[in-house]
Amino acid sequence: MKYLIATSLSIAVLSGCAGGPVGWGGTHEVLQANDKFVTYRYDPLVGGRSSAANAASAHCSGYGKTAIPTMRGNEGIIQIQTYECRSPQGSTTIAEVKSQELSNKMKSGFEGTRQCTNDLVNSSTGQQVTKFILVMTEDQSNKFDLFGSKAKVNEQQRKLLREFLGEQAKCRKQLVDAAAGTAYAVPVAKRYAESDALYAKLLTGQISIGEANLSREQLRIQSSQEMAAVAKSLDDSFRQSHNSEIAQDDESRRRLAEAYRANQQAQQQQQIINQNQQIINNQVIQNMKPPAPKTPVQTNCTNFGAGMISCTSY
Repeated sequence: MKYLIATSLSIAVLSGCAGGPVGWGGTHEVLQANDKFVTYRYDPLVGGRSSAANAASAHCSGYGKTAIPTMRGNEGIIQIQTYECRSPQGSTTIAEVKSQELSNKMKSGFEGTRQCTNDLVNSSTGQQVTKFILVMTEDQSNKFDLFGSKAKVNEQQRKLLREFLGEQAKCRKQLVDAAAGTAYAVPVAKRYAESDALYAKLLTGQISIGEANLSREQLRIQSSQEMAAVAKSLDDSFRQSHNSEIAQDDESRRRLAEAYRANQQAQQQQQIINQNQQIINNQVIQNMKPPAPKTPVQTNCTNFGAGMISCTSY
């Protein structure tokens, strides 16, 4: 029965019980875990390395990231492994995510407004407006004629333009909605407000068709410059936030490494103290033992003739 119990215990230890203490059958244990790092202490003799790697993968995947092994150390045979949780693209910061989200949002808004406007320009109303009143595309064949036109809109053209502008207002909504709540909202609103004021002058005959188109072109250039300035400002802000996050991550790594080194040094010092104490304890125990009893010595002698004796002691 003793042999059966011993065998069962050996199998339990070698199989590695994740719930047991590491070094006594447990495969691994968590020392530190967050959305950026996870550190395990594991026993390689019972499959702790693969168990820790699988646990790290599961932990990081919970944040949509991949576990990448980084710092490694040991406590004798027990190993310490840190994994960095990285996004599929690499080490992505919150600033990078926000920047990409805003970029995608604005691209969607611009594309939606552009597509809507193109559909409007290709409609029957749009074709009449671009033929007689507005320059809407770079490759418009009559754009130079319209830029130089001194004519003012007549009643029929005024009606066409009002209808066209009413439909165009619907196209603006996608870009306005995309810019809402961002730094782009101000230049977008300004561009549309100035455009509406320009159209009002054209509809009321205050300016000619040529003047309106030239002013529209100036507004387009000015708006592009203002949007570019906002983009640069946002990029600078996101870059600063990104660098700050990277610095914080580096600081976290440094502190983790220092804490680990300090922990190892403390354990080594404690191990030396324990060893010294054990030596002292062994010496004390040895000194406390009574002296070994002396075995009595017996001697037998045998005479071999005159003057010859043979003696044996035991």
